Amino acid sequence: MVVLQPQTKLEHQRGPLLMIYPVPPELNLGVGGTGTVRVWIRNYGDQPAINSTLYVHGSRDVNMTADGIHWGSNLTVKVGVVPQGKDVVQVLFVRLNSARNASVTLILISDNADPAVAYFSVYYLKPGGGEYTEYVPWVLAILGAGLALLLVVKIRPSRKNA
Repeated sequence: MVVLQPQTKLEHQRGPLLMIYPVPPELNLGVGGTGTVRVWIRNYGDQPAINSTLYVHGSRDVNMTADGIHWGSNLTVKVGVVPQGKDVVQVLFVRLNSARNASVTLILISDNADPAVAYFSVYYLKPGGGEYTEYVPWVLAILGAGLALLLVVKIRPSRKNA
């Protein structure tokens, strides 16, 4: 009779343990509008993550840049070393190109760590006036009526005196 016993112990993972947090996880932009997303990269492991690279993949409806010069829907951002217990922040500028919602996937790959994946959404914000712009014609009409009433009141007494 053979008795099998577990050969592994439950321990925490050794080495780097990377997580990605896009802040904010949702952007509301109009067509041609830009916004920023901060990508917080956190190493919860006990070793630094070496030669880390952030791959940013978006649809054709969004353009992004990390340096302000090179725009595209797919980016490669060299992060380098992510120390254990430390945060590394990458800032992405995002521009919406069309009146459609878009999703952007973030993939962090390191030489000595498992990949980390996150995403954020870019929502199309419909153009529209503010809440009070619809009242502008009414305000102008009331001001015009008030001005006409004022002129009538001022002109009528002068005719009585004449």
